Amino acid sequence: MGNNTSAEHKTGLAEELSGLIDRLDATERFAAELDRSGKGHGNDATRRRRIAVRLISAAACLAVIVGTGIALHSSYGAPKDTYTDPAMAYAEAEKALMTISEKMSGCADRTAEAQNTVRRQLETIREIF
Repeated sequence: MGNNTSAEHKTGLAEELSGLIDRLDATERFAAELDRSGKGHGNDATRRRRIAVRLISAAACLAVIVGTGIALHSSYGAPKDTYTDPAMAYAEAEKALMTISEKMSGCADRTAEAQNTVRRQLETIREIF
């Protein structure tokens, strides 16, 4: 069932993007026609061209926003449960936390050594000056 939903999202996305591309193409052709027909009309042609450019820009922004939203929505689904046995899940979580704890304690030891080194160097500098 999950694969069908994903396929439906992809098909719907493809149709939506295809329609958006068609609308953008039509707007672009409209802007090109305005540009061709308005060469000798001065300010009126310029105003139409600006409107067309703004419409194309707005449509492009909308396409980016919609595409990003759909991509984020489809890529971030609900997390899947990986363990059916709660005891096994607890054991794996405990194992992961122990690994993290061991790595952190190693860092704490190195930090303490670094503090001692800095303290000795500061004492040496104070003795000299």
